[in-house]
Order: sequence, then structure tokens, then C-alpha cells
Amino acid sequence: MQNIELFQLYSGKILGMLFARFPLYTEIKVENIIAGIERGGLSEKDAHEIAGYTIKWLQRAGYIDPATEDQVGPFRGTLSSKGFVCLTALPTGLEPKSKDTKNLPDKELETIGAQLAKSVEDGAKDYLKDSSKKVITWLVTKALAAGLLFIGPAN
Repeated sequence: MQNIELFQLYSGKILGMLFARFPLYTEIKVENIIAGIERGGLSEKDAHEIAGYTIKWLQRAGYIDPATEDQVGPFRGTLSSKGFVCLTALPTGLEPKSKDTKNLPDKELETIGAQLAKSVEDGAKDYLKDSSKKVITWLVTKALAAGLLFIGPAN
């Protein structure tokens, strides 16, 4: 498994956890991020390191806000305004393709954040499925791209 795939899966898990509890500050331990995700031959130490740097990257890129700037130990924070806007977007765009939303599948009306939160809530049984991995990486890509398109890069 490549670092990029782990970054996407870890990002999906982090963003989903924070979205589910928004706007409350939430403690996220690295152990909880890597739990249930196949490492593909990477050591637990390397997986911990990638998860830690994923948190730092999401913070520096402006998607998550820490409770305090000089944290030691588990991350404690919430979604930033940029993260919240990205995760409340619909994955197909800002609006459903059809004006008749009554006839759309429920999945098409769920925001990126709701789908990520549901993936985390469903736990390892679904998070590890190949189809779920593809959906999660696609949702994370959409969310991060939305941040660049609608809000701009971090300062």
C-alpha cells in the first residue's frame, strides 16, 4: 500500500470523525486513525508516522483547527470553516444534476462529510472493503479539491 492511499484513507477517517461531531472539539488518537486499515506491509511505527503527518497536513492546509497551537499527544480540534464548507458540498457538485430531488437516490443527496462520517461509523467491516476504499479516496479528493476551488490554498 502506498503512502498516498494511506493518506487518503486516514484523511477520510479524520474528516469523517470531525464532521460527525462538528462543531465540538474532538480528540483523535493516532491509534484510532490506523485501526482497521490494512497497512500493506508498513510497520505500525510507519503507519503512526503517516497518520500523524496526515493530521499536520490537514491542519496546515486549513481543513482542521486544533484546540490549541502547541498540542502534545492526541490531536484535539474541529473542522475549520474551509473544512466544513468542503464537507457540506455534494460529491457530484454543488447541486444535484436533476432539479427533481424527490426522485434522486438518497446517496446522491448526502454531503461528502455525511458519507465520510457514515463510513467511519460503519466501522472496519465496511471501511476495509475495496469498494469503500475507492469511494473514500474519491470523496477525500473531492473535498480537498473543493477547498482549492472555492476557498483557495492555505496561507
